[in-house]
Amino acid sequence: MKLKRKELLIRGTPISQGIAIGTLVAFTHVQKSIPEREIPKDEVRLEIRRYEKALKFTKKDLQRLKKLLEMDHSHEAAAILETHLQLLDDPILVTEVKEKISESRKNADFVFQGFLLEYQQRFEEIQDLFFRERGYDLLDISRRVLEHLGGSERASLASIPPNSIVFSDEISASDVAEANLQNICAIVSHEGSSTSHAAIVAKAKGIPFIANVSSDAIEEAMGTDVIVDARSGDLILYPAKRTLGKYEKAEQQIRDSFHELEKICSLQAETYDGYPMGLMAILRWSMKSKKCMHMDAEEWVCFAPNIFT
Repeated sequence: MKLKRKELLIRGTPISQGIAIGTLVAFTHVQKSIPEREIPKDEVRLEIRRYEKALKFTKKDLQRLKKLLEMDHSHEAAAILETHLQLLDDPILVTEVKEKISESRKNADFVFQGFLLEYQQRFEEIQDLFFRERGYDLLDISRRVLEHLGGSERASLASIPPNSIVFSDEISASDVAEANLQNICAIVSHEGSSTSHAAIVAKAKGIPFIANVSSDAIEEAMGTDVIVDARSGDLILYPAKRTLGKYEKAEQQIRDSFHELEKICSLQAETYDGYPMGLMAILRWSMKSKKCMHMDAEEWVCFAPNIFT
């Protein structure tokens, strides 16, 4: 007989506002061990083409995600993926790696992994947050290149089961861009900041997100129902019946507020003197209103006065 655990509150850093109730699941990218192989001289060109093909497939991945974000009016998030696409044309990724493959006559995935580890160490030494974020971008797209080279397992938030609250040690911008909003209620991570590209994409997609939560603290709670309150940064494990009821009521209030606003979201929004006001956010949330209600009730207050005034 499994004993019921006492309710446990873990405080993280609020990244993207909202509340969610769901099952805690782990998300990670499994890195395979890449063996070093000698490439015959007459097959070096074929190996370079294999690398070029991996870059091409990675570019298609990012273009697809960027288009989805643009269709959802998440233009700031789409701009982040545009920087990823530009990085794929950087001489470091294109020219230097191909030259290294040709000079060393080693397999492309082994050469690329070595390149990746080298630059990862460099970026870890950088203190400036702006340049560290560029490093995360490089690691993000590099992981996808390795996946297409066959160097790691393909993991995607698009295939996460319904009603999931995802935990990951570190989440990337393109990971969040792939998130299936009908299945993912919230994201919890060990590392992250409100200015990270992953945070920007999560906010654009309306996914509650808290960071700076230790994996050791929640390991035993995997597979159980938890509550994320990303307004305060709280993660509630083994919620008591009373706590669960409180948050279910809060979710219902958000849902009711949404339905009231949905009735009038197609009306022209303007000031008394006829100046049009942009309320695209309401339309965006309308498209995303499925099982998981992501918007904080307090956030609706920001929009309501403009409509009812």
